[in-house]
Amino acid sequence: MKVVIIFFTVILIIGSIGTAIYYNQNSFRSEKDLNKERYTRMIAEEGLEKANVRINSLESNLRQAQAKVEMIEKALEQKRVLNTSLQSRLEKILAVEVALKKEVERLEHDLMQKKISSPVIGR
Repeated sequence: MKVVIIFFTVILIIGSIGTAIYYNQNSFRSEKDLNKERYTRMIAEEGLEKANVRINSLESNLRQAQAKVEMIEKALEQKRVLNTSLQSRLEKILAVEVALKKEVERLEHDLMQKKISSPVIGR
């Protein structure tokens, strides 16, 4: 009977040790998987932070570019207004020039008419 009890005790101890080893290995695998997941999550978070920094930088660059475009558009509009104004003034000046040429021609014609109609005195 002592042999049977010792035999069952040894079997029980061996089974307990086997079970402990099995669960210990499972625990190590679970811990290894958990560490992998933590590392993957950490890498993903770092990538996300870098992406957010890049996005903020690009948004800042975009705002600066938009401000420059607005300034250029304002300057372009001012130039267009100036060109329109200058074109209008040029057209008025050309109209005055034509009127003055006609007036000069009329005066020259009148002068010629006066010379022809008045007798020359002293010859």
